[in-house]
Amino acid sequence: MHVATELDTGLTLHGYIDRVDEAPTGELRIVDYKTGKSPGPLFEAKAMFQMKFYALVVWRTRGVIPRMLQLVYLGNAEMLRYEPDEQDLLATERKVRALWDAITRANESGDWRPHRSALCGWCDHKALCPAWGGTPPPLPQSRPADLTGAAGQTETVPLPTLARSSPPALRVTPRCDPAWRDLRRGRHHRSRGGGLGGQHLSGCRGGT
Repeated sequence: MHVATELDTGLTLHGYIDRVDEAPTGELRIVDYKTGKSPGPLFEAKAMFQMKFYALVVWRTRGVIPRMLQLVYLGNAEMLRYEPDEQDLLATERKVRALWDAITRANESGDWRPHRSALCGWCDHKALCPAWGGTPPPLPQSRPADLTGAAGQTETVPLPTLARSSPPALRVTPRCDPAWRDLRRGRHHRSRGGGLGGQHLSGCRGGT
């Protein structure tokens, strides 16, 4: 499902959600599928940022806060589940605004700061990166003053750290979860009573 909204600053947010489940009572569950394995506890918040972004856009367009955000990792048959609230989504909006402000400042000044991480080991462009003593190629002489409407263009920047820490996502090994069995059979699961599947967690291996 394609979702899009425009903030009061004129910045357009949009994305494509893998799956949206709607209960008869109107509650929403946003689901995203990953082909790899689930991240370790230290990286769960970063993985869930994408889901909170989707939830923010849905909230701004439909006026409904999704009841559950669910990441399904097919590589090791685990799920991360998180129930957002209004404060979560407002914090996500502030983070998105901060990211865009940083991109705008870098575009205006031409000062794009490198960010070293463990992923640098797989990069083929260290010779052009100032973080590794390289010299980057010169920027174009003319740059668009406003990238707000540049659909399809993306930039990767370090995410700022929120002062408010979010509660951890719920890690599930759902081999006994009917939702997982239905997924493997190619069906969408809707739990009894119009709920979103939470009552099935206690019977799964390890309980969480």
